[in-house]
Amino acid sequence: MFQKILAVLDPAQPCHCVLDTALSYARANHAQLRLITSSEDKLLIEAESDASIDITQLVEQTDQALVEAAQLWDADLIVTARALNPELQRSLPCSVLIVRQDDQTISITMQLKSPSPSLEARSHLERLLDLTPSV
Repeated sequence: MFQKILAVLDPAQPCHCVLDTALSYARANHAQLRLITSSEDKLLIEAESDASIDITQLVEQTDQALVEAAQLWDADLIVTARALNPELQRSLPCSVLIVRQDDQTISITMQLKSPSPSLEARSHLERLLDLTPSV
């Protein structure tokens, strides 16, 4: 279902739930994974993964820059820790998965591009949600 997953990493957030979730989804779908970071530090990722991982640095992680990156790469899914601007999200070619952690809880919100996914797609998404790492 998802073949190109774009994960937006925020170095200010101590939680690795966005990265862990993106890796789980990439493995489950045998998908390519592109990690977007604004950090100038070298990002080290130690992961045994079937996923093809690419790391890209965006100096400005504005919503506009993220939308453009998703469009240029033809992403199927964006995994991020925050909601994108609703006006810009309308121009996205893909769905958005918002992963947040507070205290001992991880919450996930899926904003699907397709207004009503098929039964097969919904079933697939439910299985993927089961793959989301727990705290």
